Amino acid sequence: MREDSPCSENEKHAAQLAKLKDRLALESKKCRDLEKFIEVNSSLLKFAGTSANNKDYLDKVVLKLQEWTECECVGIRILRDNRSIPYVSFVGFSKDFWEAENDLHLDRDNCICTRTVSGQFGPQDAPCVTPDGSFHCNDVPAFLSGLSREQKRAFRGACPRKGFNSVATIPLKNEQAIIVGAIHLADCRTGKVPSRLVKMVENMGIHIGETVSKFNLQEKLDQEFEIQRRKETELQNRREELAHIYRVIALGELQTSLAHEINQPLAAILVNADTALRFLDRKIPDVVEIRAALDDIVEDVQRAGRVIKRLRLMQRKVHSEKVECDIKEVIEDTLKLMSSSAARKKVHISSRTADDLPRVLADSIQLQQVLVNLILNAFDAMEHTGPDNRRLTVNATLDGPDTIQVSVSDTGAGVEQAELDRIFESFHTTKPDGMGMGLSISRSIVEAHHGRIWAVRNPDCGTTFIFTLPVGILNEER
Repeated sequence: MREDSPCSENEKHAAQLAKLKDRLALESKKCRDLEKFIEVNSSLLKFAGTSANNKDYLDKVVLKLQEWTECECVGIRILRDNRSIPYVSFVGFSKDFWEAENDLHLDRDNCICTRTVSGQFGPQDAPCVTPDGSFHCNDVPAFLSGLSREQKRAFRGACPRKGFNSVATIPLKNEQAIIVGAIHLADCRTGKVPSRLVKMVENMGIHIGETVSKFNLQEKLDQEFEIQRRKETELQNRREELAHIYRVIALGELQTSLAHEINQPLAAILVNADTALRFLDRKIPDVVEIRAALDDIVEDVQRAGRVIKRLRLMQRKVHSEKVECDIKEVIEDTLKLMSSSAARKKVHISSRTADDLPRVLADSIQLQQVLVNLILNAFDAMEHTGPDNRRLTVNATLDGPDTIQVSVSDTGAGVEQAELDRIFESFHTTKPDGMGMGLSISRSIVEAHHGRIWAVRNPDCGTTFIFTLPVGILNEER
């Protein structure tokens, strides 16, 4: 039996050593690839936590994928609700390529990108499709040359026309395995999208797809919130418009009393002016009397000015603005505005306001409108009550540590128990000539101030309307 020569033994050992070196080199490369894969995944996790939206997130992702895969072009398509799949972010693709390929639609276009996102590949795609639904080809011209003319129609041909020899499309899936988009890799060099790389991108695609889904949900929620905010703003504007109209109507009902309230100081001004002139016509003018007449004129002018100011405030049309206000001052100003009308209707008004009530954040004109509406209703309710028994009481107290309660009570006929729950509804009225809007507007105003309003029958006669204002809302809205 012939033994192997020392030379053949050395050659055998050398061959084994070469194989071992190749294996070690391969394992070393796998370790480096795995380290890089972990590093890229860590970056993706960081991007997800620091990005503001899908565009911001995917702009970072495509740059990272381009760096890691070493592909010339990387793009990410996202599936929209209308089934279009535009590039939300890309790097490397030319402007003309983007313009030609950006507006793809699943129901209109037939290409490898649409089939990857829909998950519906054809027989011509089979040699390049992975078990997880990716398409990758490392030699596009060779692949296309093996297809029939009919099979080639399933490809738009944009990538080959741009000279891309390596192409891959990897689906982005969320945790429910729903495809939400696709990653598009392209390179003019062959062999740039090997199976190992595609598999690693597929693993990343799940994380990317889930992040995209979360951003999509957030964007939808933001859009719905913005739509709701606009609707609420429009509704508030309509309420303010309606409230302004009703204020003007209320002033119309008070015009006789308001005219009397303005005419009183004007008449006094005229009398004092005549008096001053008479004292001036004397040979020795009475300076003391003249000064007294002029002081009265100044006081009457200020009085008329205050009346006009209250009218202008009630009649002006401005956007609601909440500021710190004293509910006691609001009540006093309202009662001054209504005093002449009360006198004309022979209604005795009394008011009790607790001392040191906290200030509230409110629109004083709107609160004044609520009081005017309630007082006008009280006047109407007491129309058939004897003049000696027409009493209206306005009170304001602290109800607990953080709520102010305001009440307007009359001695009229009272509201039927069955009507108490309905009187605040729009267009519901108990008056023959009423519009049914005053109490509805009052409720809207009170609720806009985070309060509530209701009515109760008095034990003896009449009705008491009560509304609350939370004083704690001041600190909360700051």
